[in-house]
Amino acid sequence: MFSSSFLTHLLFNFVARGLFVFRLRCLRLGSLAGAVMAVVLLTVAAPALAVGTPCDCGDPNACNGVYESSEGAAFANYQNTTPLMPNVTAAASDPAQFCHEFTVPADVTRIAFRHWQQYSNQACLNASSVSTVVRDPGTCGPSATATFVGMDIRAGSPGGFNYYDVVPGATYALCRTLTTLSTCPANTYFSSRITIYDATDTDGDGTLDVDDTDDDNDGVLDGADNAPDDPDLCSDSDGDSCDDCAVGTDDFGPLADNLPGNDGADLDGDGLCDAGD
Repeated sequence: MFSSSFLTHLLFNFVARGLFVFRLRCLRLGSLAGAVMAVVLLTVAAPALAVGTPCDCGDPNACNGVYESSEGAAFANYQNTTPLMPNVTAAASDPAQFCHEFTVPADVTRIAFRHWQQYSNQACLNASSVSTVVRDPGTCGPSATATFVGMDIRAGSPGGFNYYDVVPGATYALCRTLTTLSTCPANTYFSSRITIYDATDTDGDGTLDVDDTDDDNDGVLDGADNAPDDPDLCSDSDGDSCDDCAVGTDDFGPLADNLPGNDGADLDGDGLCDAGD
């Protein structure tokens, strides 16, 4: 009887010799049964790349990811696919995974993205197995720092946009897995687009920061605000050394928080806080 290590060695020799094109990032061969099953799977068919590989079309950034400058552009352009080079073919029951590695800009805390792939046979797509996940690059599980908020939570969404709270500066793999039905010989994916946009709305007023002139709703326009994302900091217009928004009214709420005459303790009531009076 062949040992597990021998079969595993044999399997990788097959791969190295170019007999099978298959990536094993998420496959674990911890037992003889696992090794035998892997050999059987590989000898039956040469499938698309396994679930967990960075991207079925090769380079993680070659799945045609596009970062749009606005929500309107994202909603208008998400179907503008670009040909895959080369095409991706998934045999019966095999998954095809499309990912785009995206580094979040420094001032972005929420992103929205939508996948749009075109394939040869709509009837061959296993609709119940379609999945979308945000991963850390090079890993198989979901990222611990990306939190799913919801789908199509913004008015006007054409459908299918996923919203995640993310860490500014972090890099994520935005992935979608599509599986061919077992009753179909194969399904070929020939174009793709992964549309991404900044969905940050710091004050929750419904206007995204990219279009909002007062991101933190403190009553001071962003251009004049020392801390445009913090309603408790803005400026010191009266020069009394107390920030005009230090006391505030309702944080991110609709009322103004810039109160120069009430920005700290003022024992003599002259409108200047004691710290600078």
